[in-house]
Amino acid sequence: MTSATGNKNFYLAWFMLLFSFFMPAILLNTVGAVILNLVNEMHVSMGPASWLEAFKDMAILISALILSSFLPSFGYKKSLIVGIILELIGCLIIAMHPSIITARIFFVFCGIGFGLIKPAVYASVGLFFDDPSKHAGFVSLMEGVFMGGCLLGMWIYSFFVGLGTWTTAFWCFAIMCVVNLLVVFFVKLDESKIAHKITSPADELKKDIKGMGSLLQKGTVWVFIVMTFFYVFIEQGITTWLPTYNNHVLHISDELSLQVTSLFPAALCIGRFAGAAVMKKIKWVTLLFFSMIVAFVILVIAIFMSQHVNAYAIAHRILVTNWAELPLVAYLIPLTGILIAPIYPTLCSTIISAQKLRIHSAMAGLIMVFSALGGTTGSRIVGSLFEIFGGLTAIKAPLIPIVIIFILLIPYYKMVNKAIKKRQEEDTAEIQGH
Repeated sequence: MTSATGNKNFYLAWFMLLFSFFMPAILLNTVGAVILNLVNEMHVSMGPASWLEAFKDMAILISALILSSFLPSFGYKKSLIVGIILELIGCLIIAMHPSIITARIFFVFCGIGFGLIKPAVYASVGLFFDDPSKHAGFVSLMEGVFMGGCLLGMWIYSFFVGLGTWTTAFWCFAIMCVVNLLVVFFVKLDESKIAHKITSPADELKKDIKGMGSLLQKGTVWVFIVMTFFYVFIEQGITTWLPTYNNHVLHISDELSLQVTSLFPAALCIGRFAGAAVMKKIKWVTLLFFSMIVAFVILVIAIFMSQHVNAYAIAHRILVTNWAELPLVAYLIPLTGILIAPIYPTLCSTIISAQKLRIHSAMAGLIMVFSALGGTTGSRIVGSLFEIFGGLTAIKAPLIPIVIIFILLIPYYKMVNKAIKKRQEEDTAEIQGH
């Protein structure tokens, strides 16, 4: 009986962690959809709308950097509860009073909530799995669930847009948050394993900041930072503004624009799984080298095709309302997601592998900082270009970061391989010394 009860709670805890990771994926990835509705229905200019990404990213960044040090002493389960409550409040605020102000509040609340939820969920996985392969397997499952949340959220949102009541989507999301909250509240999470390891939050914060400072003295880390910054610039620039691009440039209806946009995260998901498989056969630098060239070519083709589609749609007053009428270019831009997808996890994996275990958390902190800055900058620049010069110019913005990453790829490959070899030699010397 005890064993059955234990197994039941074990799987309920799994579900709790997956559900808690699933909800932020839905909420945080509504940025592009919210911008589309604010611009089209509430006549908000694209400049102010482009700052929504910054409100989200900066909230995630600040909360993760500051609050993560307090999580062990505060408790993982309590962190999940507080994070979900913040998500719920954000949903209720924007559902009741939709505006650019409440949209900012919504993304700040969801960003802070995610800054609590993500490290709590990741840390909680270690309570269940000691075996590295099982731990990695469950984390991969979590990331897959996260991507599923991105896709489902866009379709739920587009459903309510089709009904002419986009704010109702947030009532639906609020109900899902309540369900998530109840699941977390009633499922037991045994945190006794970490009770004896808890140190002062201030000491943990000081240790992370000191670790980041030492990392910033390394040339390899700076090359990584530049490449990561520009990768997230590309990804978030496209993700945030693709719904508006589909609607304003390709003349696709609001509802269908959101559904077509869901192809991009789907492509990213496929690209990451495919990239992992391909890298078992060839060097990662070869894959990224090829992927960047093809992504650049496809994006250039998409830009030229968009010009013709835009001119034709304006001349004939066309509005695409179903999948059968979609122009080919509507599929081409999301297709780049498959090609650029392996870049980010590969860069993160290689730079972390080049560092000693004790500063992995500091490296993860730097990744979060510059990923957030890249996402905010990408969304802001693409949004400003969209407002001033139009979508046909804005879509060209990712081309420059692609070229920068391509130029830095070979030097980074040589530098990081040298750093990994040095780290391995130091580890061997330490083992022999003991």
